Amino acid sequence: MLRSLIALLLVAAIAAPVAADLPQPRAKKIISWRVPSLDYVREHPDKVAQCPLDGVMIPVSAEVSGRQVSLSDSVFGNEAVRYEDFAPTLEKIRSTNFGRLTDNFLLVQITPGDLDWFGDCSAFLHNARVAARFAREAGLKGITLDCEPYDFRPWDYRNVTHPERSFEEYYQQITLRGREFAQALWQEWPQLKLFLLFGYYVGNLDDPTQHHYGLYPAFLDGLFLGAPDNAEITDGWEMSYTYSTLTEFHRAYWWIRGGALALCHVPQAYSRKVKVGFGIWPDPDEVGGLPYGWDAQDFSINYRTPENLRATMRAALETTDEYLWLFSGKIDWCSGANVPDAYWKAMWDAKRTLIGLSSKQATEWAAWPLTPEFAKEHELIAALPQEWRLRVDTSRQERTWYLPQADDSEWMTVKTNDEWWRQLPFTEVTGSAWARVKFDIPAQYVGRRLYLWFGALDEEGDIYLNGKYVYTWSSDFDRAWETPFPVEITAQAFPGKTNLLAVRIGAESSLGGVFRPVYLYADK
Repeated sequence: MLRSLIALLLVAAIAAPVAADLPQPRAKKIISWRVPSLDYVREHPDKVAQCPLDGVMIPVSAEVSGRQVSLSDSVFGNEAVRYEDFAPTLEKIRSTNFGRLTDNFLLVQITPGDLDWFGDCSAFLHNARVAARFAREAGLKGITLDCEPYDFRPWDYRNVTHPERSFEEYYQQITLRGREFAQALWQEWPQLKLFLLFGYYVGNLDDPTQHHYGLYPAFLDGLFLGAPDNAEITDGWEMSYTYSTLTEFHRAYWWIRGGALALCHVPQAYSRKVKVGFGIWPDPDEVGGLPYGWDAQDFSINYRTPENLRATMRAALETTDEYLWLFSGKIDWCSGANVPDAYWKAMWDAKRTLIGLSSKQATEWAAWPLTPEFAKEHELIAALPQEWRLRVDTSRQERTWYLPQADDSEWMTVKTNDEWWRQLPFTEVTGSAWARVKFDIPAQYVGRRLYLWFGALDEEGDIYLNGKYVYTWSSDFDRAWETPFPVEITAQAFPGKTNLLAVRIGAESSLGGVFRPVYLYADK
């Protein structure tokens, strides 16, 4: 019974997009680092329409006087490129029907990387304007900037052109160049979106003078300073390549929003403009020193099973502000090459969980026991009291506050008609909180199967009745925090007596709690 009710609700949520009056998918998008050729996109529109992607990162090059010139690999250099040289590629992109691929970005890498930060950087800034103009005229969303140094070290003070200048002098100069770079981009295209594959987090920077990314924060400071107030700069957090859990994504989210401020010298500009993104590697070759392969038949040798990919994508898409990007060595998601059906389905399942609840749905779900469907098989006994006793426990220690003998007379009072953080004198609660409420079960329900219906529980919780464990609600799927669920309490209930319900609620940030009604009901 319990499992069937939960399954019915989840199926309803996943199937929501088929009905016109239900909410559309939330604005979370998946883009891919690996891109098929423009010719493939033009020649296989049906394949592209079936892929789970919302966009790709496009490298741009052109043949100039018999040699290939890459716009993607020329921006951070001393040779000025000509916008006109890329006109054929521009026209090819503009005439391509990308279909569902609506969020495409021009890929720019910090190559050739031979800049003298104290020298003449006019070509560098000119190239930035060319890149922004190209992305705008091509109808792209913006620019992806990969700041990883490959065969050079522009962020390494130990590798600078002028070692006689101090680290602080270099820091200020690179900040200036980053600011000029940002101004060149946004002056050319005020609506540009900048997508960084990674931001301030580059490892241990206790001594930045001895780290190959030691001067990178200076460039980022300049970017955030030079970008306009309404700019969007996404930290793509490449470090999440091998993440699998919601907790990992939550921790990364709060580091980007808060932890980065320890490395950032322009916190106000950063906080206004930064957006959180994540990168996922579905088919890594090695993780934690262990080798992995990619087999389209034997999933056991892959780092990610289809279920792991589904859960990871759900967690990442729920947490990101807008974008999730994929790095794949062997998979081409756009064409479906080397993608087993199970993984293809996992990707689509993850996207389908991004269906929000309309106000109409939320009202219906919260009041579910009052519906005609409920009355066919169940008898509503009562709604539990709205007022509960609450005590915050940020220590995460083992507590026995679920036992009836625990004294809650000095605890705070909260109600189940709104999220609890709104009702508390403090908003940020991490760790645990315990809430208790007493209610009566009439004696005539002895021998009947009894249930509690929770309208919502944010984020996760252990449920106890009369000092006995009942059930654990988990936040391991999208929208779990506002999904109603039933629990059977027949074995723990005392009909004819006053019963004590206790719930330990875990919160990664603001405490939502039991913020919708709880009902007591029985089978007919």
